[in-house]
Amino acid sequence: MKKALKTTVNVIKYLFLGICILIIVANLYSLVARKMFSKQLPLFFGVGTAIVASGSMEPEIMTGEMVFVVAGREYEVGEIVSYTGKNTPITHRIIRINRDENGKILSYVTAGDNNLNQDGTLSEDGDIAPDRIIGRVVWHNKALGDMVVFMQSPLGMVALVVLGAAIYFVPEWISKRKNGEAPQQD
Repeated sequence: MKKALKTTVNVIKYLFLGICILIIVANLYSLVARKMFSKQLPLFFGVGTAIVASGSMEPEIMTGEMVFVVAGREYEVGEIVSYTGKNTPITHRIIRINRDENGKILSYVTAGDNNLNQDGTLSEDGDIAPDRIIGRVVWHNKALGDMVVFMQSPLGMVALVVLGAAIYFVPEWISKRKNGEAPQQD
């Protein structure tokens, strides 16, 4: 029983460590790509994430949700995509595709689901060149968005360090207590 518990604790420790390393590598890549290569939404192995900052896609995607974006070759009407904006990526739905006489895509026309004109029609973003499309939104989640926003705060960073230390050191401390080893006193 003790061996199984110890093995389980070690698996959890190394899994947590592996996830932390992956997150650190992805964040470093993202930071470098944003600063050095002016990428608004860098894709790490073809996948990128962003936190939605406005309510333009509500109720489909709420403010604060994390979206997962995957690069593609072509996109269809009705798909939600992220594309480069003036300063930040924008996530909206494709409502029309403009093609030339040979069927080649000239541009995409997008709009936020919640961006309505006074007459109730969608307020279009205008023509978006195909090379401005970063990728399609394949999944979105509010809880992950809230967690990432929290983890980026000073309190969240402290909480992550404390959680990591607890996962690493508490099982060892419990094991020593069970074995009757007294803490070292000077």
